[in-house]
Amino acid sequence: MDFRQHTPYRLNPDAPEPQTYLLNLYTDGAYFKQHRLGGWGIAIYDHQGQLLETLSGVQISESSLEMELIAAIKALQWVQQNHPNSSPTLYTDAQILLEGLFDKYPQWQESNWHSPNGNPVVFTELWQQLHQLTENLNPDIYWIKGHTNSHQNQLADQLARQSILKKPYSD
Repeated sequence: MDFRQHTPYRLNPDAPEPQTYLLNLYTDGAYFKQHRLGGWGIAIYDHQGQLLETLSGVQISESSLEMELIAAIKALQWVQQNHPNSSPTLYTDAQILLEGLFDKYPQWQESNWHSPNGNPVVFTELWQQLHQLTENLNPDIYWIKGHTNSHQNQLADQLARQSILKKPYSD
């Protein structure tokens, strides 16, 4: 699938949309390979563009993909806990997240969570968790080009990077 900017992707396109609170979730992940640290950042806006909340965290990590998945999961968990009847829209600059969720997920399930080359799918539990949350909340998910003029995406990126930089670590 060719993921395009400004095109919404949805697991359940025929499901009715909740007509309650609209939320825009901007997520990003960061990874510092030399320290094996990853960070995630989330900027949550209401439908009028007002910043409601920012969330971020850091952990030992294996890749930027892991952090992108965690950021999306944490954002949807926040919605589930704080505004379960809302209509969320999630924005990510990680095309691989969309590719995994919309293209590869059914294939992985069918192959008992192995890739075409026979190797186990990396971050299976995170993919399953993200899939479950998107099935429950049915968000519109948009790919946006990273590091562009989207101040919301830039804020999510900044939160992810700052969370790593604040973490004390040793070489």
